[in-house]
Amino acid sequence: LGWTHGYAMALRNASSNCCVWSSYDILVNTSTPHTPSGMMANREGYSETRKIYDSYASSNIENIKSTFPAAYYAIKFKDIVSPPLASSGWFLPSIGQLYDASVNLVGMSKDVSTMTDNGNGWFFGYNSSNPLAGVGEANIDKYLSNAAALNVSVDYFTTSTIDIVWASSQYNESQCYLWQIEATSGTFCLYHLVRDLSGAPRRCFVRPVIAF
Repeated sequence: LGWTHGYAMALRNASSNCCVWSSYDILVNTSTPHTPSGMMANREGYSETRKIYDSYASSNIENIKSTFPAAYYAIKFKDIVSPPLASSGWFLPSIGQLYDASVNLVGMSKDVSTMTDNGNGWFFGYNSSNPLAGVGEANIDKYLSNAAALNVSVDYFTTSTIDIVWASSQYNESQCYLWQIEATSGTFCLYHLVRDLSGAPRRCFVRPVIAF
């Protein structure tokens, strides 16, 4: 689509409160396979987010606020932080783009043999021998600290609960992909779970990205 340099993740969450992916079961986007290669290959966050908007917003973003809140807050983030003119604008990252964030921002290994399938997706690390235990979130938060030092508003990833970032990608009509970060164990999961997942100990939120 003309953006060839890369992606940038927002420094802040797109909404002040947690939200669900959608309010009802529906398969909007092509199902992404439950395999490491299938998930990693999906870098269609922009197209998947636009499909939600084009199919259900009727040219008015407010029409999807209650039905597709994750996509709504991702797109509306432009009202909080204006994207560069030559960029894509803000969108929900796909599960493959969140895999890239795990590797490039967190330090997760690219070697899929280090990942384990638990039935709902794949995770890296789960015990004290995990090289990211206790430091995975610190790795990504150091980038946020650099921005905060310049008096830029940021939302750090928490160190006391389970953070979930919604992806644009779907597994089926009732399950969507997400990026699950467990601070204490350093576990980083590429999962598909129910579209209305919410509640303690998890925080389900939107961290949009842009292509440029």
